[in-house]
Amino acid sequence: MKFSILIPTRNFAPVKLIQAFDEQCRRISLENKGFDYEIIVADDASTDTTCLELLHEVFDANDNVVIQAYSENLGRAVIRNRLVEMAHGELILFSDSDALPADDSFISKMLLHAEEADVICPMLTNPQLFDDRGCELRYRYELQAEQSGRRDWRFCNLQPYERFSTFCFMTRRAIMQQHKLCESLTLYGYEDVLLGKSFEKNHISVKYVDVKLVHMGINDNRTFLLHTNQAMQNLVSMQRDFSFNTPVVAAYKKLKRYGLTGSFTLLFSFFKPHLVRNLLGNSPNLRLFKIYKLGVFCEELRKISKR
Repeated sequence: MKFSILIPTRNFAPVKLIQAFDEQCRRISLENKGFDYEIIVADDASTDTTCLELLHEVFDANDNVVIQAYSENLGRAVIRNRLVEMAHGELILFSDSDALPADDSFISKMLLHAEEADVICPMLTNPQLFDDRGCELRYRYELQAEQSGRRDWRFCNLQPYERFSTFCFMTRRAIMQQHKLCESLTLYGYEDVLLGKSFEKNHISVKYVDVKLVHMGINDNRTFLLHTNQAMQNLVSMQRDFSFNTPVVAAYKKLKRYGLTGSFTLLFSFFKPHLVRNLLGNSPNLRLFKIYKLGVFCEELRKISKR
């Protein structure tokens, strides 16, 4: 069996991740002569050239690792579709570059679950003893998600399509050839929601398993807020063609039902600088973060309505 690990990256050299996956796959291939693998890393036009240089320096001598670099920034959806086109394995594993397997048997554990569903998803966990200075907003957001149980495999299996994320999942290459990520979404966010909807519509089964992957890429506050803005823009653009009830959309519909969208948007525009100040500070309030997301969503809807 040919197994392809696909890793998109930009301005980051995931050396430890590639080495961990390579070592685990190499060990499996020694125990199972029918197992073959490749690790394909796609650099999406990094502006930091040292990242690509380091990847070539470490892995050019490794026949199982392929480094593909693009000179033009393709975006999160397109780069993943390109990775599928490059893959040779009938079974593929996608992983974002800012991850690390929680133990040295991550790959073998995932492969054990391969026949249980069309799409197999591990569970994300946060890094231990993480210094969150400058990254307080994202870290607290992720920590709350984990502590509330929303990162538990049993909870995710209650609504598998709504919980789907492209951060890491395993499936057959043929499935991804038929269900590509939406390339019209060029900004950050919600491309995985559309893919999950496509899986649901076409009865592609999704299962979450008790296998851990550590999320190491805790963004700094400004980057996380920028990505939030972009995600809200994507969510607004998608509402014209698709209907899904994310928490932000549900909150907006409630405001609309009571005729409060205009008043809320006006108040948000007044208090927005104060919200931003809190969210970029060292003690961000996650309830204010929810209000911020709803406010940006309302602002983006208003922009579209004025066109």
